[in-house]
Amino acid sequence: MEFGIVIPRGFAALHAHVPAMLEDSENGVPDFYRATLSLLYERLCHLREDIGQLDDELKALVKQHPAFENLMRMEGVGPIGAALLFATLGSGEAFHNGRQFSAYLGLTPKQYSSGGKTVLVGISKQVANKRLRAVLIQGARPGPMCTGSRSPQRPNSAGSGRSSSVLATGRPLLPLRPKT
Repeated sequence: MEFGIVIPRGFAALHAHVPAMLEDSENGVPDFYRATLSLLYERLCHLREDIGQLDDELKALVKQHPAFENLMRMEGVGPIGAALLFATLGSGEAFHNGRQFSAYLGLTPKQYSSGGKTVLVGISKQVANKRLRAVLIQGARPGPMCTGSRSPQRPNSAGSGRSSSVLATGRPLLPLRPKT
């Protein structure tokens, strides 16, 4: 900090150090800044309470519907991902197979075929449901990092980056249609 006060990373450290810093009048923090910091700290505490309440509501919703449980059986899909998948897929009738749904999310190349000639175009981030794509990719991120080595597994050695590795890991997450 600007006033020589160092707070370790993380919310737990922040919640432990900020109240003590606000109470200590000898630490060199000006009074006008102390009032602003106190207000911001109160807002942070209220936001964390609101997020906790919304998480509890989402978990209760997930427990009520069996389709959410089926979706959460897939690796990397939690309550938020299951809710987004169910809202997007519904009964799953809009997509004929998992590849179409993966292409809809931008996890596999889109396929344009004509006259017996198959053309695969690149993976696009310009997709219909960017939030769902982001949540599924986030859910797939721990997978490559849990291989026992310090670097993520790469699908090929041609210098593909971490995102490509995550996309390659995330593709098998979507072959199943939810059973509602």
